[in-house]
Amino acid sequence: MNIFKIPDKVEDQIRHALSKYPVLYALVGGIAIVLFWRGVWHLADDFQLTSGASFVISIILMLLTGTFVSFFIGDQLIISGLKAAKRLDQRTEREIQEEEEKIQKLHNTVQEINQDLKALKRMMEERERGAALPVVLLIIALIAIAGFVFMANQSDKEMSVVSPSPSPTVVYSPTPTVSSNDSTEPQLQGELLAGQKSQLLDFNSVDYNAILNTDKLIVLYFYANWCPICRAEFPKMQSAFNELENENVIGFRVNFNDNETDDYEKSLARQFGVAYQHTKVFVRNGQRILKSPESWEKDRYLSEINAALK
Repeated sequence: MNIFKIPDKVEDQIRHALSKYPVLYALVGGIAIVLFWRGVWHLADDFQLTSGASFVISIILMLLTGTFVSFFIGDQLIISGLKAAKRLDQRTEREIQEEEEKIQKLHNTVQEINQDLKALKRMMEERERGAALPVVLLIIALIAIAGFVFMANQSDKEMSVVSPSPSPTVVYSPTPTVSSNDSTEPQLQGELLAGQKSQLLDFNSVDYNAILNTDKLIVLYFYANWCPICRAEFPKMQSAFNELENENVIGFRVNFNDNETDDYEKSLARQFGVAYQHTKVFVRNGQRILKSPESWEKDRYLSEINAALK
């Protein structure tokens, strides 16, 4: 047995016992600290060290052990200086908004991982012991994929993540749709949010299914009423639809992950793999042709919509 490991084991046992009594723990620790510094002080007096000698020796010891700068300044302050980080009162509204977006993406990623783990846990309980290894491998793969997606989004905030489906995506349509042989224009019932020829509507399943089997371009914006990015971006989408003059495009504001989201909207988000609010999805001829969770300006809306109409 290594004799140097004995104090570590004794320390673990004492710390475990005192942790149950935090007031007593604090009292014992405080007494120990006071006695330690008192001993150091008297030891210096016994050696008759002058104030100057004590000062020089202390600095040399702290420099040799690497505690001088970290103790008096702090590692976090040093790191923020090296990164040229700004104080909170010096940050712009855009920088604060980007930090909020990072936090929200991290929150959503953690939620997805938790949901995946819960689902996989249920699968493991239902399977026999012989199927345990494939399930564990699936858990590791899902966590790795989620981590890769999150790191990719963080590495380049300005990149538009366009995810065309490798094979045609069949759009889920639980209610009857308008027959393709019907040449009459569907009568839309949703609240008009912007546009005249190119209409932007508040989502409802009746209008969506009426447009679904036509050749119109459908632009879905997944909106959360609690999301500051959504509230800032959606007026830009409205402005873009007010400028559009093409009757072959129609937009819907779809509720996502808020207190107004209904079951149909939840199924629509699952169908298109939407993980974040402010995600845009383009659908045409029953197929998803574009998906992007990044924030767009008005000109970006106009360019992407016109490119999809060609």
